[in-house]
Amino acid sequence: MVEEYVREQRAWLGQLYPKHGDVLPPTERNLDPQSPQWHIVQTFQDLLESGIGGEEAAQRLADVILPSKDTETLYDNLWGCFFNAVESFSDFQTLTTLSDLLASLASPPNAVNDEVIEQETIRPDHSIVATSPGHNQHPWHDLSLLSINITERMQGPETYLCYNEPPKLAARKWKNMNAFLAILIRDHATISPTLFGGRIWHAFDTLAMALEHPPKSRLGRNMILHLPAACAWICLARDTVWEAVEVGQEGRYWTASAGQLWPDRDGTNVVDERRWAFWKWRLEDVREDSRIDSELADMLLQASKLM
Repeated sequence: MVEEYVREQRAWLGQLYPKHGDVLPPTERNLDPQSPQWHIVQTFQDLLESGIGGEEAAQRLADVILPSKDTETLYDNLWGCFFNAVESFSDFQTLTTLSDLLASLASPPNAVNDEVIEQETIRPDHSIVATSPGHNQHPWHDLSLLSINITERMQGPETYLCYNEPPKLAARKWKNMNAFLAILIRDHATISPTLFGGRIWHAFDTLAMALEHPPKSRLGRNMILHLPAACAWICLARDTVWEAVEVGQEGRYWTASAGQLWPDRDGTNVVDERRWAFWKWRLEDVREDSRIDSELADMLLQASKLM
């Protein structure tokens, strides 16, 4: 599995950063082994094969990215490899390893790439009169582009279906993303309450998408693709999710867009104990749906008992 993952990362990056002198068609190009992208992939390979731990992997990635004049591109390459790994590996041990890596990446408090840039001095009439050197600082612990990469992938399994992924693969990738976030927030929310802890709202969105839509609606038709991800939040991080329901956010309730079935019971977007009880009931109720196989039924039963 790791070999296949590494091969796929070198393939897509090879189209963008081919070996010098490589005149092959884009789909056949080889990734330049001297490129920083090669070292990013190699770090993931060593991590996934248990050759190194999260802290060492984080340091190696920082050593590749921070000295660069083009950190944004390398961040983009990093997150591509990272989330491809999240979507590819379903076992909780690997997802825990990846969450530990992300926590290690977010830990250094003062690592900054200080890139020299040209700044233009402009007169009031908008004419340019001079240029002077400036600095563009990239704080490593803020993990540039992380938030947008998570948000883009947390739109439901329908996103994967739009890329012509088979339904089973779309469901697996969606579950993996949610399981990863559940582990990350459960284990590492205190490292960065804003960057990690605040992402708990994805749990409420995922539960609402899976459990609040009637069978003939767009999301309801895909219910069996949504349910494993909803169960992952409860089975992996039930106490963390429930604490967020109880405590709320800065003195207010968390909110999540309600599907039709919840407003039908006088529910609102507020995430409170009533809505939690409704989700528990729905986990039990949907087990009777003819589309639910025995494996998913057992998963639903486990999640409902934990609630």
